[in-house]
Amino acid sequence: MPTFRGLLISTASPVETACRAPGALLHWLSPTGWATWLFEGVIDTGKVVSSRGQYTQAGVKLYTQKESALLLTVRTANISADEADAVATVFDSIAVYLLVPDTSDAFHPIPVSIEPGTFNVHSTRELVHTIELSFTLPAHRSQRR
Repeated sequence: MPTFRGLLISTASPVETACRAPGALLHWLSPTGWATWLFEGVIDTGKVVSSRGQYTQAGVKLYTQKESALLLTVRTANISADEADAVATVFDSIAVYLLVPDTSDAFHPIPVSIEPGTFNVHSTRELVHTIELSFTLPAHRSQRR
């Protein structure tokens, strides 16, 4: 399971006494103020890796340092067109945070980035809709050579 600064990012069931459902809780600045939405269910995890320096020795490319970041994909399903429009404001936001609970269920905001692009919001052919969202956690650098 992915972690960030010691916080576990998981869809596992919350503590028995907690009153929240499992999923990714996002908090962002929308056109009307701050918005929060729980993307319930499965979280797909990927990794984005880039080079921070490289050189070639004896015909082999060697890296002096790499940087990696977790890429999480979340979904929210069975929402109305109005809810989809409200949730879709996250794509326009310049301030998006993943709220991650610690062991005492206190939430910590982790800034995330959503790459610009084209996003499906809703269709007039459907009564309920699904929004899929991918975001990147802050990168960390690996050891140096």
